[in-house]
Amino acid sequence: MDIATITGFFLAWGFVIWGMEFNAATFLNVPSILIVAGGSFGLSLMSFPLSDNVNFVRYASYCIVPPKHGVYREKVISDLEKGIFMCKRIKEYVIACGWVGVLIGLVLMLSHMDDPAAIGPAMAICLLTALYGILIGYFFFLPIGTKLQMRLDEFTKAA
Repeated sequence: MDIATITGFFLAWGFVIWGMEFNAATFLNVPSILIVAGGSFGLSLMSFPLSDNVNFVRYASYCIVPPKHGVYREKVISDLEKGIFMCKRIKEYVIACGWVGVLIGLVLMLSHMDDPAAIGPAMAICLLTALYGILIGYFFFLPIGTKLQMRLDEFTKAA
């Protein structure tokens, strides 16, 4: 088991939550979550076979439990390569969905300029979708993809 991956995950996310002054409720916005999570999940389903989407957890698990050398060499290499490719793409999708949310929020703000009370919720969508896209892309998918690439390099060199 790779304790560095688990420790790094909790440290990175812990410091982000600490920076939010332990008031995560302020940073929760359902429309933003739907735009980023729903949009990127839909894009992932459009891009990859259903079996790869379902097996992504298995691919990502190699970050924590390195693959063992043995009989399933080709399967492990295939899993690692798919996981790396999916991480790269999904990282792009969540960031893109974050930017789409920024544009949606800006349009909502501009369409409600006559109602100051409606500007705040639209601004929240604008900023929080960007935040979610960046955090999920760079604090989740990029490190997983990087670790999978390292696992693939180690696995293929050891043969």
